[in-house]
Amino acid sequence: MTLFATTRRALALLPSIFAAAMPAAAQDSAESGWRNIHLYETAFEETGLLRRAQAVGALAPWVSATDFPADMPTGNGSGYVRLRISIDADDRITDCQAETSPKLAPHLGNWACERIRQRGKFRHALSLDGKPANGVVTMTMVFDLASAPLPMIPPAPPAPPYGWIETYQPNLKLVDLPEQAMRGPASLTGSTIVSPSLSQRPDGTFFPLYCGAVRSSGNADIDKASCDLAKSASYSFVTPGRRYGSMQMRVHWKKGRAKIDYPDRDRITPLRFSVEPGLGVPAGVTFSEVGYFTFTFGPGRRVDCRVRHSTGSDALDVATCRDGAKRVRFTPQVNLFGEEVPTETVYQLLPSDGTLHRLR
Repeated sequence: MTLFATTRRALALLPSIFAAAMPAAAQDSAESGWRNIHLYETAFEETGLLRRAQAVGALAPWVSATDFPADMPTGNGSGYVRLRISIDADDRITDCQAETSPKLAPHLGNWACERIRQRGKFRHALSLDGKPANGVVTMTMVFDLASAPLPMIPPAPPAPPYGWIETYQPNLKLVDLPEQAMRGPASLTGSTIVSPSLSQRPDGTFFPLYCGAVRSSGNADIDKASCDLAKSASYSFVTPGRRYGSMQMRVHWKKGRAKIDYPDRDRITPLRFSVEPGLGVPAGVTFSEVGYFTFTFGPGRRVDCRVRHSTGSDALDVATCRDGAKRVRFTPQVNLFGEEVPTETVYQLLPSDGTLHRLR
C-alpha cells in the first residue's frame, strides 16, 4: 500500500474516531443544532391580595436542555410558551393555560404545562386579611432553536439608580406653543401631567426624544393628545450649552380645548421616612428565605404594604407588613405642582437578624 493510500484511509476514519470520543449529548447537539430551554416567572401585583402566588425555589431544575422535545424544529431563533398557572390555598396547581408562539407547535403548550405539573412547586397567595387564598402565577418558557451556539450578548449598561425622580430638576422652558396645538376633539375632557424629553440639533432646533405621562389621566387619548401638544412647542434650555433636556407640564382638556399649567417649584420634594426599631419575628417562627416587601407611601400619610417575595412563612409575611406599616414615619413626596404623590420603596427582611433593610 502506498503512503498516499494509507494517508487517505486514515483521514477517512477520522470522523468515526471523533464521533466515538464525543459524548452522546454533544453528538446530538452536532446533529440537531444547539438547543436550550429557559423558564422565567413574570411577577405582577394582583389587586386584593397581600401576597401573590409565587414559584418556590430555583426554576432551573424544572426544565433544561435535556428535556428538549425530539420533534422540535431546527434553525436560528426562539419560540415561547406563555403559561398562566392557577394555585389554590393549599399550594396545588388547579389549572394551567398555555399560549404558544407561532414558531412552535400548539401541542407544546400541553407539554410545558405537564412539565410544570410534574416539577413545579408553588406557594399560595394571601388575602388582605392574611389568610391563604387562591392566586395565579404567570411564567414564560423560552425554547432556543439554533443551528450553532448563540453569540454572547454584552451586558446592558447599569440602570440609573432608583430614586432619580426624587432629584429630578427640569432644565427646559417653553418659548412658544402653536394655537392649533391647543385644540383637539371635543371628546377630550380631563387632566394629565406629561414630561417631554428633547434633544437639540446642531442648528439649534429641537426634536422630541420621548414624552410620557408622569401622572396619567386614565384616558390614553388625553395622554396622547397632551404629549402631541408638548412635542409641537418650542423650547430653550434653562442652562445654556446643554444638548438634552426635559420638563413637566400639566395639561387640562375641556371639550377639546387645552390649558397648560407650569410647575410652581423648581424641584421635587423627596420622600422622607424612617422606621422605628422594634420589628420582631413572632415567637416560634423560623425562616430561611430572604423576604422582600414593597411599602407605598401615599397622600394623607397612608402606608400600603405588599409582599414582593415571601419569607416562606405566612405568619411572618403578615406580621412584617402590619407591624412595619405601623412603625413607618414619613413625609410624602411632593411633585413640581405641589401635590403629594404615592412613592414606593422596597425593604428586605434577612433571616440573619430579622430586621428590615431598605433596598431602594
